[in-house]
Amino acid sequence: MELFFYTLVYVYRTKNKVTIGSTHKQHGKGSIEGVMITHACHSALFTSLETMLDGEKIEIFKDTHFGDSANSTVNLPMYVNQFDCYLEGKNSSDKSPGLRLLLLDIINKVSQGEMPLLEAMNKYLEHFEAQCKKYKEKVESETSNTGNISKEDKKSICESQRKGTLYWYGGPDRPISDDSLSGEDSNNSLRKSMKLWLYKFGPEDIVESDITEIQRQLRTVVN
Repeated sequence: MELFFYTLVYVYRTKNKVTIGSTHKQHGKGSIEGVMITHACHSALFTSLETMLDGEKIEIFKDTHFGDSANSTVNLPMYVNQFDCYLEGKNSSDKSPGLRLLLLDIINKVSQGEMPLLEAMNKYLEHFEAQCKKYKEKVESETSNTGNISKEDKKSICESQRKGTLYWYGGPDRPISDDSLSGEDSNNSLRKSMKLWLYKFGPEDIVESDITEIQRQLRTVVN
């Protein structure tokens, strides 16, 4: 979730029209040794984004510190990676667009200055919740256990990721609505988390403005 937020900051009001690029880099690898097969699961939904500049397609994360972060991986059982692939829209039998295509629209709206960062993160959580619900329904509709993993284990993997993500909004069972982003509750958990992430780079009160210096650090070229 934090890496997606930094992705939004990276493109914030740059006016770039971005598309999903190919993954060319991966820090870490899985294992086929021992009793458990593991996959190197990317921590970020977007490892590469591309845009057109002077008639040429360029990869905007290329050779940057943030690009390295976006291509970091965690060594996990392959079943976790299979769930991640469903979220992304890969190998999906129900032909759903997947989370990445849904979020790409949000990224472009932030890039064009059409959507504030807080609203964009709220939309991210809405889409994530919806994709998890669809996945559980898909698992329930299966006539038998598939891939040497039970239905309950599949749902458990999904629920663990759902809780881990939605926790930052204020709790896994808290409704996601625009009402929580205004009024007395405007300083909610999501807003506090955004401030905390940005505090790594500068003043803690920054949310949507004065992020040029943060963008500069995200785009620092790796020597």
